[in-house]
Amino acid sequence: IYVSDTCAGYIEVRKENKEKEYSIGYRIFPSFQGNHYAMKAVYAFCKDYPYAKLYAQVQITNAKSVHILTHNGFEIVKKEEDVLYLEKTKQQCVSARFESVPHKQWIVFAGGCFWGVEHVFGKLYGIRETICGYANGEGSYVNYASVCTGEGNYKEAVAVAYDEDLVSLTVLLDVFFHCIDPSQYQRQMEDIGRQYQTGVYYLQDGEKIHAYMDSVRDNYDAFYVECEPLRVFYTAEQYHQSYLQKHPDGYCHIPLKVMRYVQDLN
Repeated sequence: IYVSDTCAGYIEVRKENKEKEYSIGYRIFPSFQGNHYAMKAVYAFCKDYPYAKLYAQVQITNAKSVHILTHNGFEIVKKEEDVLYLEKTKQQCVSARFESVPHKQWIVFAGGCFWGVEHVFGKLYGIRETICGYANGEGSYVNYASVCTGEGNYKEAVAVAYDEDLVSLTVLLDVFFHCIDPSQYQRQMEDIGRQYQTGVYYLQDGEKIHAYMDSVRDNYDAFYVECEPLRVFYTAEQYHQSYLQKHPDGYCHIPLKVMRYVQDLN
């Protein structure tokens, strides 16, 4: 790993027993640490190397490496005492198309980490379906690792299908604004990066949505919520779908009071 002409560290792989299955390791020298070089190096390797599956094992206390690997699409598959075992299968996400039909209208919300946003809307009465994915970026090579590096400027987002006879568009927007801080640019709480940019991406009712935005904009000194038609949406990897339902103790940046608010609405 070179920064200009200086070696900043290295990344290495070791072949496992099966063909195209490898274990991965890396090191960044102390004077270069804290600059995301390891995350970018793992991403560059995973994007270009012809592997079928990668393995890693990390001490639970090594929070930085856990962050680097999970944000490069490694999934935690096993925990033994103080060690986490992770795997990554080479995958490129597939674009999705949404068709609005009676009792199933679609809207897409980007509100920081999509795990929490999906969990909130999944609890709201009148919601038919939720899908975690990546919205309104550029380029066709899309997966969790590429989004985390900022490549293509995709946002972590949740496609929400709702029955407009049971829950109104205004209620959906109201819940969304309870989930986010509109004054934060390309971040939400502790999540920082382009993929955490907030936004509302619509397939219909654009005038209503823009009118709602105008009605709340003056409540904030700064307002950074994007509002535009949905251009493209890639369905995220399966392990992201219903993540907090499968992992109740998993990370969620949205305050518990928002869930209580949804319960009261129901």
